Amino acid sequence: MKLFKKLAAAALAAVLALSMVGCGKAEVGAAYKTELTNMLKDSVYGTGATVENTTELDNAAQVLLANAQTEYGKLTADQQKAVSNRQITGWLTAEAAVAKATGLKDKCCFVSFVENPNLVSNFGNQYKYAMMMESLTPSYDGNNQIHLKPNQAIVNSGAKKNDTKDVKVGFASGKLGDKTYVVMVMF
Repeated sequence: MKLFKKLAAAALAAVLALSMVGCGKAEVGAAYKTELTNMLKDSVYGTGATVENTTELDNAAQVLLANAQTEYGKLTADQQKAVSNRQITGWLTAEAAVAKATGLKDKCCFVSFVENPNLVSNFGNQYKYAMMMESLTPSYDGNNQIHLKPNQAIVNSGAKKNDTKDVKVGFASGKLGDKTYVVMVMF
């Protein structure tokens, strides 16, 4: 009887441990969306602008990422090793992918992506999000002109632009090869 109780306790402990690991993984996805959205909110503090993460743009970002994954999968191993940021940007902004991403239909949007680094320190998380946000957002010059980086693009540039101070943003995360990327779509 004692052996049965020990085995039952060990099995219960294993189930609890595995369920906690599952919960942790589910929250990782939500954590980066929340943290990056909050950093965008911080960046517009005092301007009267608002930033909101929407399911519609999360879904649009996921469609764009799926297109990039499909295109990446068509490459040979040697070609995959030589993939550039400009190629990935092209896949994320391909006309067919944008047409499937209903959150982007008839809207001028900003699309960018960044590799999600796997930092190990506790300090690393905040540093990681700051590095990611720096790479996800465009730079501006003294004349308030946007300068896009190789990992950024404007989608539907001739379409309706967001002229309000209300910014909507969506995120998706996924792998291209052995690297994990975060895609951001902003309207």
